[in-house]
Amino acid sequence: MTANIFREFLMSLDSRMQNQLRKVALIPDRCRAHYTNINLTNVDLFYLQPNTTSKTQPLDAGIINSMKCSYKKRLIHKLYYHMKQRLSLN
Repeated sequence: MTANIFREFLMSLDSRMQNQLRKVALIPDRCRAHYTNINLTNVDLFYLQPNTTSKTQPLDAGIINSMKCSYKKRLIHKLYYHMKQRLSLN
């Protein structure tokens, strides 16, 4: 991650959130690349306190596992639907 990549990501996210009339909060860690001074209207940044990585990493593992399970479930449903559609056409 570089500061430029993070800045571009934030600007793109802010633009999308403006278009959708939504506001979001991001909680980045203390990486130097995550510090930016751009004005965002629909994205709020709340930085973690120093030395909290060891306390938040177990939370990351649970969130990542939950996302993987959800993704796999949706993928299987989508594949099943497409296979069913294909078989019914033949």
